[in-house]
Amino acid sequence: MEVEVDDKDLKAAGAELLTDGRRGLRIHGWEIESRNNSILNSSSSQQWEQKLQTSHLPEMVFGDSCLVLKHIGSGTKIHFNAFDALAAWKQEGLPPVEVPAAAKWKFRR
Repeated sequence: MEVEVDDKDLKAAGAELLTDGRRGLRIHGWEIESRNNSILNSSSSQQWEQKLQTSHLPEMVFGDSCLVLKHIGSGTKIHFNAFDALAAWKQEGLPPVEVPAAAKWKFRR
């Protein structure tokens, strides 16, 4: 999904788009970057299941997608990604996760 951004709105908020090919923006001393990639293939999904010691991965896992928040002054990064989220889910012993879009995807198969 592409989002159109008005440069005037960005400037009014004190933000600017990243200009080095990355998808995101720079605002108030932070870089906010998103990386959107495809759903894991079956081989990668099986590898994740082995690493996470589970057979209950969601039907759709966007394994290479992430959100990165970086504080420019200190270089501190906060990195959100599917593997770490699923590892935390597994550690908490929560019920199986289902992505809302998975129901539509399963129906189309």
